[in-house]
Amino acid sequence: MPLKKPLNRDKNAEINDKSANQAEVPTTMRTDPDIPLTPFLRSLRILHRDRKADMPERPLERSDGFCKIHHMMKLSNFESLVCSLCQNPGVYAVLLGSGLSRSANIPTGWEITLELIRRVSSLREEDTPDNLPEWYKDTFGKAADYSDLLDMISGSEAERRQIIHQFIEPKNDEDQRRPTLAHYAVAQLVYDGIIKVIITTNFDRLMELALKEKGIEPTIISHESDIKGAEPLVHARCTVIKVHGDYLDTRIKNTPNELATYSDAMNTLLDKIFDWYGLLVVGWSGDWDIALRDAILRAPGRRYQLYWAARGKPSSQAQSLIDNRRGKVIEITDADSFATKLLDAVKGLRESMEPHPDSLEIKIALSKKYCRDDYYNLEWTELLQGEIREIIDHIEKNLRTDINDKPTFNEAVTFLVEVSHGIRILSFICARWGTDDSFRILLNEMEGLSFKHKPIGGCAYYINILNVPFSLCFYYSLLGAYLSEKYVRIFQCFDHEIYLFSSKTPSKYILQAPFSCYDHIEWKLLNGLEQKKIPSSAFILNSLIGDSKYIGLSEKILKNSINDIEKIITIHYASERIEEQKRVPGLWFWAPYGDYIFDGFRMPEDIFGSFLNSHRGKTLVSTGLANGKVEDAVKNLIDLSKKINWG
Repeated sequence: MPLKKPLNRDKNAEINDKSANQAEVPTTMRTDPDIPLTPFLRSLRILHRDRKADMPERPLERSDGFCKIHHMMKLSNFESLVCSLCQNPGVYAVLLGSGLSRSANIPTGWEITLELIRRVSSLREEDTPDNLPEWYKDTFGKAADYSDLLDMISGSEAERRQIIHQFIEPKNDEDQRRPTLAHYAVAQLVYDGIIKVIITTNFDRLMELALKEKGIEPTIISHESDIKGAEPLVHARCTVIKVHGDYLDTRIKNTPNELATYSDAMNTLLDKIFDWYGLLVVGWSGDWDIALRDAILRAPGRRYQLYWAARGKPSSQAQSLIDNRRGKVIEITDADSFATKLLDAVKGLRESMEPHPDSLEIKIALSKKYCRDDYYNLEWTELLQGEIREIIDHIEKNLRTDINDKPTFNEAVTFLVEVSHGIRILSFICARWGTDDSFRILLNEMEGLSFKHKPIGGCAYYINILNVPFSLCFYYSLLGAYLSEKYVRIFQCFDHEIYLFSSKTPSKYILQAPFSCYDHIEWKLLNGLEQKKIPSSAFILNSLIGDSKYIGLSEKILKNSINDIEKIITIHYASERIEEQKRVPGLWFWAPYGDYIFDGFRMPEDIFGSFLNSHRGKTLVSTGLANGKVEDAVKNLIDLSKKINWG
């Protein structure tokens, strides 16, 4: 499909991508299709595929200019991290800073800095300044620095340890400090064999406690003297390296001189780690720890990627490290939510039996957790919004506007089906297994997929097919609710309001989403549907069958289910149309039929009658089908069917 404009890869993105997996792999990777891939061969094949994908090249195009969708859909940095951890268990080390312990009420380095400035100002018998850092700079002629302050107000290592001790140990009226969700998530990754090496600048023992609660007794290195007798990294189940020491040890590092250099033994150990392992940084600013920064910068190898989880924009010091290592930044809200999301994604992807880990598997794993527990409503909302933003972005940038014949129509519909793959599976999962709140969130966010509320210009075919992803989510949601017998959700979906650009009053999903309601669209133009009497029904069924491995249903069950769903749509739409006729004099009656209307040689009255007299049909009527006016709806449908030429 010709694109509205060529896809120009960002050069910086190319540079970052190239460092993802630098391990030596064969230049060709040929396998017999009849021989199942072992995890090792599968990993090599994925690495080989990724390495080829990193080569700067134009998007692959067919002779007619159609750009394949998988060359436009890229993994996010978070998704790339999940795949890297799953494909390379034990190969990534984590570097943890004070941000990891913040939710345990242990202050960050900057918070300690502010408290120390306050103490210095009180020593000078001055009122507490409104702006502590500015007061410090005006008074001492330089910016506030955590290490300088500790050196200023303490005279020895023992005194500095005592000061730090006050911030880490709970006060008399506080509960015992406990590991955070982030600590427990990292501990679980260690338990699962994903992480084996932990480097931390923290003095507290929360990481060790979380590991021990998982039954893991880590090798602890908190001083250079611990290195010589430590178990080798490759043999230890978990090694925790506390580069600045432990708060119960007087030899902790705090002052500028202490943080400027490490011992030869510690440098040698860190050099091995930063050369041999990939690195995930969480909760570390990178601002004050000079020797640690130097160790990262002097690492000669780029075997594996550097990932940096950052709240907001990384500092200039951090960005220089990221640029030097060609790292990837992952924007996070806080350490706890990031670490738990990472754990869930890794767990879901590892449990998956798919031969190629991909973005969809990660999203499915997250959705199964988020939509079934209202505690994760925020995460569920963000997952949906992120997916929808990505879809809309691809449509607006890459969908051609000159859709005017069968080939261009087929290419455009294929494109829209491809880009909406993930969101429609998430819709099905939520409607079938999610909570009522998560389903309400889904209905609210689904409107973001519709272009009906936007001023769109162009040919009629282009304007109308933009809503294919919205309609697919509509049908997949109905299927999930139907299978779980949560019929109230079907009518919630029908009645959910959507504002149209051309109207001041809202419409409803039931009136806008069914494919048969699209104006100026001839679905028979789709390849393989030319002879179908109601091709939109076949289009829906084909999409569901294509997704059967994610939905977990046979073709027979899908066909029977979609037939019932289309009957429900027809009857309920008819009741809405009748009400609309009362408001708009002269409006003719119409409703969208489905393939069920050609069920053998039965008449429409028999088809609707047998469905409504079934147990499911009676339950639907009692739940709200046709707004309690089923008889009027069916009567009008039967009359309409007699006027239609079904040939």
